[in-house]
Amino acid sequence: MAHSDENKPFSRFDNYVKTGDDFMKIELFRFAKENYKLALNIHPSNLDVLQKLANCERALKSEIIKIAIAVPSLLICILLLFFLLK
Repeated sequence: MAHSDENKPFSRFDNYVKTGDDFMKIELFRFAKENYKLALNIHPSNLDVLQKLANCERALKSEIIKIAIAVPSLLICILLLFFLLK
């Protein structure tokens, strides 16, 4: 009789969630999101993972906003330096 991975003490589901958590800790949000989605493919209605995915998506949006602010500021600094050192 074959046993599914979900019946093992540390299943694929658990592995995806733990990997997602680890990526969140080091702020690799895109990889965390991928792992949470893989976990949800196994248990789609798991509220804990749904919440983790929502937190991850908020962090990704925040990261995008930070980049959108930083890049123009950096360009202005580079232009100012260029004209001052000219």
